[in-house]
Amino acid sequence: MDDDNAAQAWPAPAITLDHRDLDPPEPMVRILAALESMRRGEVLAALLCREPIFLLPELVQRGHAWRGGFESDGSTYRILVRVGAEARSTS
Repeated sequence: MDDDNAAQAWPAPAITLDHRDLDPPEPMVRILAALESMRRGEVLAALLCREPIFLLPELVQRGHAWRGGFESDGSTYRILVRVGAEARSTS
């Protein structure tokens, strides 16, 4: 399945977080905590003010899939995390 079809196969986010106003490492801490309360296959969306370079390997280590990138405004990084998906995906 190509990346475009893979993105369409993900369910709508069950949780959406806006952490653009938080300083590191608070966005990572809050995202990881929220993922702990979610069921396998559910998706979390988060808006961040920078690329979460320390979060990404942590997601992979915990078996979650993710897709992310900067939005058209160039200052908002949007990440989608699928709980327990076991394979990383990027856009």
